[in-house]
Amino acid sequence: MMLPKNGRVLIIDDEAQQVIPLQLALSKFQISTTWYNGEIDYLPEIKYNDVRIIILDLNLVGSSSLNWVSDKSIIISTFTNILEKGIPYVIFLWSMNETEHLEDVSKLFDEELKEYKPIVPLISINKSDFFDEGFDKDEKPFWVLKNPNSNEVIETLKHYISEGISKNIDSIEALFKWENIVSESSAYVVNDIINLALLTGDINSGLKSIYFNLAKAYWGKHVSKQDFPEIIKSSLPNLNLILNDYVDSLIAAKLQIEHFIQSDFEKDLDSLLVANVNSKLLLSFDKTETVVPGNVYNNSNDRGMKNRIIQDIIDDSTFIDEFEPTLNKDETESKDSLFQKFINTIRQRLASESTSINIEVTPICDYSQKKYVNNRIIGGVLLPIKYLVNLKRTADFFYTSAPILYNKEIFVIVIDFRYLESKDSGTLKNSIFRIRHVFLNEIQVNLARQISRPGLIYV
Repeated sequence: MMLPKNGRVLIIDDEAQQVIPLQLALSKFQISTTWYNGEIDYLPEIKYNDVRIIILDLNLVGSSSLNWVSDKSIIISTFTNILEKGIPYVIFLWSMNETEHLEDVSKLFDEELKEYKPIVPLISINKSDFFDEGFDKDEKPFWVLKNPNSNEVIETLKHYISEGISKNIDSIEALFKWENIVSESSAYVVNDIINLALLTGDINSGLKSIYFNLAKAYWGKHVSKQDFPEIIKSSLPNLNLILNDYVDSLIAAKLQIEHFIQSDFEKDLDSLLVANVNSKLLLSFDKTETVVPGNVYNNSNDRGMKNRIIQDIIDDSTFIDEFEPTLNKDETESKDSLFQKFINTIRQRLASESTSINIEVTPICDYSQKKYVNNRIIGGVLLPIKYLVNLKRTADFFYTSAPILYNKEIFVIVIDFRYLESKDSGTLKNSIFRIRHVFLNEIQVNLARQISRPGLIYV
């Protein structure tokens, strides 16, 4: 079953007798759910940002028939109180009459709740496929589960949900299952660490010892100067090494895609989306005042460095086709002189459209163990993507990144390895973004290669 686990499925229904059988059916697939009955007092204090499926009953006022005015008010109140805006999720309408008010609900998510709109059209589940009307000892009507001792309900539910999602957005199955694998992998990591602590004979002391030694790997001898919260913060990221291995292994061993339809699979992404994806992979835009390796700072005050970098990285010959139409056949000045003036104008244009940057490239071990005197900085520019074709192809003193998205425009990061310097951390303020660890390693490796190349002398 393609549903996400770990509480990413919400049920909104005021009838407990209809919710519990649904929860029991989903439990067979290890899918945990969170239930809200529409009452304001029971809505969460913190809004969800990781909900993937919402199963919504339209009748939330406890009457035998729908009262759209009242139900609409409750739906608006519930959704605005449980979800952050813009969360990607799917809605299943869980109703005795799967067509009644379907257009009204769709319109509601196009208008009043447009910031909470699901990513695909509403999908209906007919409750009458699961329940029959019964009567209690006082002859009051209530709903009873059909065939409670069989798997029919579970199979019907599985069909509704799997087919409903795959028909509308079959590609989401891979992400749902990847999310489940990440969750399962983190459980394996926690199990491993706790079992290691148990070997010490005292689980509490054992866990603290593991935290301390993981932090020591980060801080070195300076770990003794850290308080316990800082030790915890610096120890836990090391568990990502184990987590990543479990994720890779489980994807290879367990991931099965059942509903994916292979059409438009090899369609190329447009340039804006490519840059956006690269930014997610390579950069972090979380603001921090702390000077850490990978921080990128605006260095616009140093116009000289920007101008020199642009002059050195641009291949002037790539602008000849743009230069030729500007020539006047009656011009007396030499063509070479006119071309140089043209190139100077081009360089000024590039400088005005580019942003000078400094990147903090101090090795993470030196930073964490406080072995550095000053921060190591390397200079570069954010160059608009349209000038990528104008870069020199043979120069080895600069590095060019994949296209990234910054301030809604596409750039490449061009780093000039010749502008490596040391700066006091007090001069580094207001980073504009941070390069992720793997990308930073790539830059450091290329920088090391540039510095360590032996060169040859020959005649």
